[in-house]
Amino acid sequence: NAMTDAAQAEFVREALRQIGQAQQLEGQIAQRFADPAERDPAGATASLRAERDRLRQDISNRLPVAEAILQEQIESVLREEGFAVGGQAMPPVRFQLTRLPFILIVSRRDRIERIDQRELKTGLTVDAFDRIERDVDARFDVSSLVTPIGGYATYPTMLPETTALRFVVETATHEWTHNYLLPSYVGLNYNLDPAARTINETAATLVQREVGERVLRRYYPEAAAQAYDLAALASD
Repeated sequence: NAMTDAAQAEFVREALRQIGQAQQLEGQIAQRFADPAERDPAGATASLRAERDRLRQDISNRLPVAEAILQEQIESVLREEGFAVGGQAMPPVRFQLTRLPFILIVSRRDRIERIDQRELKTGLTVDAFDRIERDVDARFDVSSLVTPIGGYATYPTMLPETTALRFVVETATHEWTHNYLLPSYVGLNYNLDPAARTINETAATLVQREVGERVLRRYYPEAAAQAYDLAALASD
């Protein structure tokens, strides 16, 4: 049977709670690997890593459904506001919550000079980063570092993995508005005309606020009561 609105909302909340739990575990593991006094970080974090891996598997099973629920909740408000063709919001709201991609930066050992960089697949963990850095350093006599890079401007939109429900709803709506405006003058000339860019961003912010607030009040009233500055959060 189809889930009720209340059951769908709770499914999304649980997905975000699990993300928070996984992030806490990953923070504890990272602290152990960064501690110079820890002689065997892999051994010391074995149980934590096993718990993290079990949780990550559960998240990977749950998250696509949670994303689909949120997409439909946002589209339901967009349809009411007239942003639909034949009952379908156009373009459809599509986004994915993902851990930020990482990149391997390789420097000379005798001085700081980037000599190579390679993008790594998403989903790697801190223990994998430690192993990659050690292997590359030993094999090529270099100094390497794995570090996160920014997200990609894609469709579906890639959003950073977060527990902040308001951020997800408002950012997904904001990015959808940019896609909606893409065929218009302010979309086609976003990078060419400062006025077009300003109009485009202003419209996206207005839709984000109005539609995002309605989604939260309808489905997540507890999140609607928790206001914050989206721009400040996104810049952290």
